[in-house]
Amino acid sequence: MEVKYCKESRVIRTSRVFPNDVNNHNTLFGGRLMSDLDQIASISAARHSRRECVTASTDSVDFLHPIRPTDSVCFESYVTW
Repeated sequence: MEVKYCKESRVIRTSRVFPNDVNNHNTLFGGRLMSDLDQIASISAARHSRRECVTASTDSVDFLHPIRPTDSVCFESYVTW
């Protein structure tokens, strides 16, 4: 089996928050954030496995701070094990 390193699956993406991404509290929809997380994680998984991947489960997601339209969001993903 070929050795693979974590750095080979690393993906970084920065996204802006647009008006259609916010709820009535003027903060980013939680579902939008989770969708972005799922997309970047699937790229890392596919790079590592060199196969198509899907999300089977998520243990938990904690929203600690509101994300406003003036913010940008930076995602980083890589396979650790």
